[in-house]
Amino acid sequence: FQGLLARVHGDQVSAQQHQDLPFERLVDELGIERDLSRHPVFQVSFAVQSFGSGEGAVRNREALFRPYKGKAVYGTAKFDLSIAIDDGKREIVGYISYADSLFERSSIEMLVDRYRYLLEQLAADPDVLYGGLSLMRPAEYDQVVK
Repeated sequence: FQGLLARVHGDQVSAQQHQDLPFERLVDELGIERDLSRHPVFQVSFAVQSFGSGEGAVRNREALFRPYKGKAVYGTAKFDLSIAIDDGKREIVGYISYADSLFERSSIEMLVDRYRYLLEQLAADPDVLYGGLSLMRPAEYDQVVK
């Protein structure tokens, strides 16, 4: 997995050389037909970054990826699904925004649980082969496969 991570990191650094390409030129070059109801290039966003002060960071391990019980900040999702991971402190804090016309809350909770399980596996053994990772916990896998 560390080899895959290094390769992805190298690709990402290489791609940054083109980050100054104007967005409108990219859309024109790709010949994408415009539709005001969706983003012209992608509908899913996944970002990992340090957001700064981290004052809202989670303080204990059990609370990682706890569901947000308050009201949504935005009334309309900018993308079908946006996931942002803040790795700016000792804990990893995730933020998810999704179009509730496309996703059930239970589906998003399952997505979070599977991502968290993947992170747990990687933390336990960072040298694990990519094929040795699973998104489903053993009990869920047994229920689905058997």
